[in-house]
Amino acid sequence: NGLQGNQVAIEAIEPPLYYQQFGPDPHPNMPAAPHRVTWEGSLEVPATDDYRFHALLGKDESVKIEVNQQTVFDSTRKTSERTVALTAGNRVPIRISYTNQTGRCELKVLWTSRLLDRQPMNPELLYPSR
Repeated sequence: NGLQGNQVAIEAIEPPLYYQQFGPDPHPNMPAAPHRVTWEGSLEVPATDDYRFHALLGKDESVKIEVNQQTVFDSTRKTSERTVALTAGNRVPIRISYTNQTGRCELKVLWTSRLLDRQPMNPELLYPSR
């Protein structure tokens, strides 16, 4: 959700969570910064393993990722990454809260495990809460 004050300006689900701008902004009605975006739903991992979440951010951006009500990544803390054990076939709640104080939104969320090299999260493993 793109929020202006406390009002929803745009509501969209845009997989994948690895977003890179290749052309004009896809939302011409996007309000001016600052932007606050929250994505909530569930995650189903491809294999039972310990997972670590990451984000690529600019200087005015921050993100907090919560999996199963545990903060696993928080860019505002020095110890920002935390491993979480997840089981294949079980969906767990995930919440991603992103802010950008000055520019366009370009959130890049990645993950890694002992079985996966660092890569963008597969959108087919994410399920919106609605």
